[in-house]
Amino acid sequence: MAWLKDQPPGAAAMDRLWRSAAQGEVRFILSLINLGEVYYLTARAKSVAAAGRVLEQLRAMSLEIWPVSEALVLEAARLKARYAISYADAFAAATAISTEALLVTGDTEFRKLERDGVLELDWAGG
Repeated sequence: MAWLKDQPPGAAAMDRLWRSAAQGEVRFILSLINLGEVYYLTARAKSVAAAGRVLEQLRAMSLEIWPVSEALVLEAARLKARYAISYADAFAAATAISTEALLVTGDTEFRKLERDGVLELDWAGG
């Protein structure tokens, strides 16, 4: 979201990662649930048309939309039950865990999961 809002320092960190993804150096994965989150947050803050444009922009980039399976839903629910994170954040974490990926974030709520060894973060915060 920092990238979409052009908020430093997350936006700059994401710009570097997007360039790396375009060159095939990194793989970007986004849960379908989190894609919906991006859409509704954009629609609410700007407009449905703006949300549609953001989706088009994301689809044109080096980004894999991760499907939502029962296993992913239950993993997200377990994380939500254990940690003080939003349900959408639980999906981001569950997706990172299930794909053995780093979670790129500037959201401090994920620090506890990292300290507990649940997942690894690529810190894009300040």
